[in-house]
Amino acid sequence: MKSFILKLTLLILAMASFLMSHAQAKKVLLFVAQDGAYYSEYIVCKAGLEAVGYQVDVRSAVNMPANTYMLPANTTIDATANALSGSSYPEFQLQFQRAFGATWNSSLNGTPSDIPVDGSILDIVNSDDYAGFAIAGGTGTISYRLDGTYAAQSNVGADTVELVAKKLNILALHFLEKGKPVLAQCHGAALPVFWRIPNTTGPDQELLGYSILKNQQAAGFPDANTNTLYSSLGAFYNASAATMIASPGSAFQFNTESRSRVITSRDWYPQTVSYATRTLLNIMESFPHENQVKQSCKVLVLHGGVMDSTNCHYTNLANDIPCNHAGIDPADYRHVMNLLNGNSQKDEFVFDVDELNMAEPNLPYDSNSAASFNTYISKYDAVIFYKHWSTHVRNEMMEGFRTYAENGGGIIALHHGLYARDEAGGASKRILTDSLFGAASLNAGFGISLKTYTLYATNYGHFVSTYGITYGHSVLQDLWNSDPTAGMNRSFSEMPSITIDDELYTNLSFTSSFGFGYDMGDITPLFSNNELSEPMAHTSGFVRHINFNNDSSEGRLVYLQPGERRENYEITGTYGQLIRNATFWASKDSYTAPSIPTHISKIEPRDIVKVYPNPTNGEVHLYLDEGNITTIRLFDARGAEVFYQVVAANATQFSVAHLPKGVYLLQIEAADGFKFVERLVRE
Repeated sequence: MKSFILKLTLLILAMASFLMSHAQAKKVLLFVAQDGAYYSEYIVCKAGLEAVGYQVDVRSAVNMPANTYMLPANTTIDATANALSGSSYPEFQLQFQRAFGATWNSSLNGTPSDIPVDGSILDIVNSDDYAGFAIAGGTGTISYRLDGTYAAQSNVGADTVELVAKKLNILALHFLEKGKPVLAQCHGAALPVFWRIPNTTGPDQELLGYSILKNQQAAGFPDANTNTLYSSLGAFYNASAATMIASPGSAFQFNTESRSRVITSRDWYPQTVSYATRTLLNIMESFPHENQVKQSCKVLVLHGGVMDSTNCHYTNLANDIPCNHAGIDPADYRHVMNLLNGNSQKDEFVFDVDELNMAEPNLPYDSNSAASFNTYISKYDAVIFYKHWSTHVRNEMMEGFRTYAENGGGIIALHHGLYARDEAGGASKRILTDSLFGAASLNAGFGISLKTYTLYATNYGHFVSTYGITYGHSVLQDLWNSDPTAGMNRSFSEMPSITIDDELYTNLSFTSSFGFGYDMGDITPLFSNNELSEPMAHTSGFVRHINFNNDSSEGRLVYLQPGERRENYEITGTYGQLIRNATFWASKDSYTAPSIPTHISKIEPRDIVKVYPNPTNGEVHLYLDEGNITTIRLFDARGAEVFYQVVAANATQFSVAHLPKGVYLLQIEAADGFKFVERLVRE
């Protein structure tokens, strides 16, 4: 009996410890300078984190309120957002809603003289209680660079400033050692450049040690002096990026654990702070624990055979990989196998890969039985679906696929995996495309184009699109009128992007009414292209969590659209790394996804809610595909409500002819609680 009680007590203690550790993981440490903390970088970051359920522990040099400011003096969040070239306060409100699933609280717009803190940063022992670390910028943050020269601040002597500078260095290294991200904003972005790697030294500025960002890129406060500072420690200043993700330099002992976890941002605009904070959240919520990246993943590649180079015309359905472009031999499953079986210098993944030709006569499952197919694939952590034609694909098998995902399996569809032309005998992928992925390239209106185009990482920070990836940056101002991705950069800076030469499915479209966002069941876009109109532009790459059973098992789905050309499967290439990231992220036994906040609002695809004409000089028509509209609200550039109407129909219209020309924020609410937010332009 005593033994039973002892075991029960130990079990209860273990459960309590487990629950406490998970509760602690929903906390972020936020540092602000004691004097000269920039308000927008503090409040937008804090509000965004709190909106998705994180507790924010605000610390400064001492346990006293921190002095804050914005320029010009007495300016506000809405005025600062309106000051950003090409953007506006309504744009910021829209971005905040999409990034964090909550309406921006306009009562936070005014700049207070000081902000409350929860204590001194010197009292923080290590990173154990936190999921991430953020630093708000401002001119006062400069004092905490680890450079050997320290000046006093209000209520803080020079000796304490030095202690804080060293403490920030120690804490940052511990966060990175444990695989937890660090975000440093604007003036504060220089701090990671001045954080030193232990047991290293060099000439001049490196006497105190090598920068953790030596030979790495970083964003930061936009002036010429920033480049000089970064260069003195061997870091590269990227003046055009709103947000940058980097890995610590090779001299850092925990380089593997900390890969792609140092975030720096450019400026103080609320749009940039929102973007950088969403990037931090993406890393916290999609990256695996540092001990998981070396776990083996058992992967199955389902395909239709080797390309028949003697007869690869698209009329030969016995050949599963058609040659659509003269002089180019397309990739087949062997290139996927080689990619996964190779050793990348950018990751530590170990894949145990099998392949199966679904056209083989003797299959290890009964193709007429969903249970049989599910039993066969369930021994794998993830399945890559690489079948072009729908031949040999039966509904029963696709039902087995659905069950596999319901039970926590991962599915990766590459390139033609979502091409959904039904074939004779009832062969069809439609359960896969419509029920699971919610996107398809149908035979009706089918079109392809082989060209060089740009992929924009529109949800920066997700593991699939970030881990081990080095991006270029391309100018993108307002290419899409209603971008569904929460991570869109709404500033004048450039977007992280890659250029790729590959085949585009010009009719690949979202087929289901899944929301865009971060809820369970939502589609979270990762990549958008610069060739197609929206929403098709956003089908270049996306992920989806599913849990149809509402149990503890979460299926993970990934779709990546490029994949025609063989060279894009090279292990040294960026796209090859994206495929490896996708396979690892989807593997059910290698990575346990964090809980997805269920309170985040959905942002629906544009074909679910129609707003037209937009821009308008008078009448605005609204149509909701499902359910009834209950209220319509319009907010002006100052955030003031200028129109309100109660409705009880799925279609209606209203007039804005009485309103001044400008940009407004339109908010529509439906009877089921669904909210839709869009920018409305009054001409």
